[in-house]
Amino acid sequence: AARFDSARAFSDALANSSFATATATAAAIAPTTLRGWFRNPLSWAAGGIAFAAILVAAWALLRAPPPPQVARFAVPMLSGQDLFASREFDLSRDGRVLAYIGPPPGVGAEPRVWVRHLENLEATPLADGTTGLSLSPDGGEVVFTGMAVGELKALPLAGGPARPLGVSNPQRPLWGPDGWVYATMTRAAGVVRVPATGGTPEALTTAREAPNFYYVSDILPGGRIALATIGRNPPEIRLLNLATGEFTRVTAGSDARFIEPGYLVFLMEDGTTLGAARFAGGELQGPTLPLIQNVERFRISDSGTLVYAPASETAAELVWVDRNGTAVPAAPGWSVRGLQVRGFSLSPDGRELVFSATGDQPGTDEVWLKELPDGGLLRL
Repeated sequence: AARFDSARAFSDALANSSFATATATAAAIAPTTLRGWFRNPLSWAAGGIAFAAILVAAWALLRAPPPPQVARFAVPMLSGQDLFASREFDLSRDGRVLAYIGPPPGVGAEPRVWVRHLENLEATPLADGTTGLSLSPDGGEVVFTGMAVGELKALPLAGGPARPLGVSNPQRPLWGPDGWVYATMTRAAGVVRVPATGGTPEALTTAREAPNFYYVSDILPGGRIALATIGRNPPEIRLLNLATGEFTRVTAGSDARFIEPGYLVFLMEDGTTLGAARFAGGELQGPTLPLIQNVERFRISDSGTLVYAPASETAAELVWVDRNGTAVPAAPGWSVRGLQVRGFSLSPDGRELVFSATGDQPGTDEVWLKELPDGGLLRL
């Protein structure tokens, strides 16, 4: 996590290259810990300057401000309250509340929506949830996809019944500052929005505008333009006109967030480097500054707190195992890296492997074929 005194202090740090240091070892959210906090202390103290000291005052005003200081410390999450494998989480705009998909209450149960006020040691389970969640602008409610029927619901953090919003089977919900909740449906339905109080969903896009999976990651000031991520390999950040449904390309990358007074913070083209660039008039103004490496997901609050989850480095290796338990590589030098494997099957002659892994759209799989032991890999 990263904390500054304000969002403006965070944006000032972006303009200083000394902020992007030691990124490879930066602390992060892990399945058992919530790590890291950067604090940018107040660099100016109020005080009167006598007229006789005008030369000293002029020197103080003209000298370059000191670079932001970085401090990191861990905030452990208690056992049984850790981040679930999906790594879905959101941070309130004031940087004080973390909502996330966490462990179920028991073996065989469904994952739950958890909320933790960062000044507290323990998190609180709220409801069964699955593919995504988003906190309200005031941090008082969370919208999530219910596990039982896949319906989008809003739930007060202080307790009370969940409120159905009238959207079924959504992906990647976003509670915008404009009173709408945005969500991605299937490739055919595209992006919809629904009032946060519930009502009839309004379609914003269809598959004709973008054949790949896409989702809304933020709403720009003014409420007329959204930041969207489309496709992958590599993904692109685009502007979505909420009135016309038209897309305009910004840059390669994903999951862009806007912060005042005019920056985009997003995952760069490689998918794991968090970067930032000045943004105005619908375009990047200058180069993108790499901030942190090995990032899978992140959120930034208006108060200057940055929370991120590290990119997983899991690599599954295929082996033959005999009756004595001895393992021998079935495809020496090859491993399944960067894919979440759902299941696999061998051909009758043992010379080919077919397996399924997570696809472009959350909740969907892709089928791959691997020739053993040293043949090619083909996506079917």
